[in-house]
Amino acid sequence: MGNTSCTQLDTKEDTSQLLAGRFKVSDKVIGKGSFATVKLGFDVKTKKKVAIRFMPTQNLCPVSLEHLKREAEIHPTLNHEGIVKCLHCKQDEEGITMVQEYVTDGSLLDYYAKKRVLSEFEVKSIFSQLISAVSYMHAKGVVHRDIKADNILIYANTQTIRLADLGFADRFSKETVFRNFPGTLAYSPPEVLQGKPHRPEPRDIWSCGVLLYILLTGRYPFGSAATSKTKARIINDEPDMSFEASKPAKDLVTRLLCKDPERRVTMAEVQAHPWLASHSTAIARNPLVRRASSIAADLMPGEKRKMHLPRDSGEQAQPPGAPLAEPKQLAVEAAA
Repeated sequence: MGNTSCTQLDTKEDTSQLLAGRFKVSDKVIGKGSFATVKLGFDVKTKKKVAIRFMPTQNLCPVSLEHLKREAEIHPTLNHEGIVKCLHCKQDEEGITMVQEYVTDGSLLDYYAKKRVLSEFEVKSIFSQLISAVSYMHAKGVVHRDIKADNILIYANTQTIRLADLGFADRFSKETVFRNFPGTLAYSPPEVLQGKPHRPEPRDIWSCGVLLYILLTGRYPFGSAATSKTKARIINDEPDMSFEASKPAKDLVTRLLCKDPERRVTMAEVQAHPWLASHSTAIARNPLVRRASSIAADLMPGEKRKMHLPRDSGEQAQPPGAPLAEPKQLAVEAAA
């Protein structure tokens, strides 16, 4: 597991030309978003690839600028095996540059498109890693607020994940109540969509529930389109629970997707749930065991849990049960 050596990048130049005297930037763009361009880089100290994010802050609206600065402040303080590592962060008048761990196989959404089959053991392995990372963040007083398949990176060979993209992350205390609505509609809980003041932890827990439903079924529980119909389904409808899975798995999904945030399962209860507790042995957490399970699932005869290939665009309305496709990210009030 881990980053692979990068011999194709020239590392002989003076270290004064390197970022932080350590990181060489290549011309290869490996990602591009609304606020950042990501280039492949090389750590001359460890001889490993890195991902270097360039986030210009000029001409940004105050809200977007606040999000970027908050990410630059929060991410370097987090140190957990389930969160993508921030190796260096620099802020100046031009913008923010962040050097991160390079996760070789892209997002969990990309992984679906290639693999198309997940056993329940694999789902449990991936989800338990996510819960460990989110639990760590909450214990540190940090809420993610945009947990989704596209914001989780993966090393495919060992099914080891990294939670990424802390652009909407924020700090909180026991007294904190949020009233703003950044995030992705398909993963947002009813209380957020209804504009109610809300506690931060139940929001992340709901998003984890949406992701678990997707991992088990390959479909969104309420639809993925950024429309008023999807919003209404999240607020009013119950998810279709007729899919194939064990009773403990379905029970956890139901508890995660409880519409009342006061009755929604807590993080401690998630970790103690029988479905996840049965996975907490050292052997089940072993990357080699996860790899063997992945290979076995690929070769499994008969019925398989098929993960539907993502569409080219998330623009089309997708009702509950529609094939998996990445929903558009937006401020939730835009779909009101």
